[in-house]
Amino acid sequence: MRTLGLLLVAMLATSIMLSACSQSEDKQTQPVKIDPASEQTAREIRKELRTPIDKAQRTQELGDERTDAIDKAVQEK
Repeated sequence: MRTLGLLLVAMLATSIMLSACSQSEDKQTQPVKIDPASEQTAREIRKELRTPIDKAQRTQELGDERTDAIDKAVQEK
């Protein structure tokens, strides 16, 4: 009896997954239109988020260069 119940649940889950997959194909063919104001806002947000990340990466690079220069100076002595 328990096996029959598990089988029914598995079949139901499979049918739901298959029906969901067939519906997603139709949605992918329609192009997405983005409002110009939303696009501009997204660019501004992206810029605001990238600025501190870029600064942190540059600081890391400068630190690495300094460490390399110190290591090279120590090795030359």
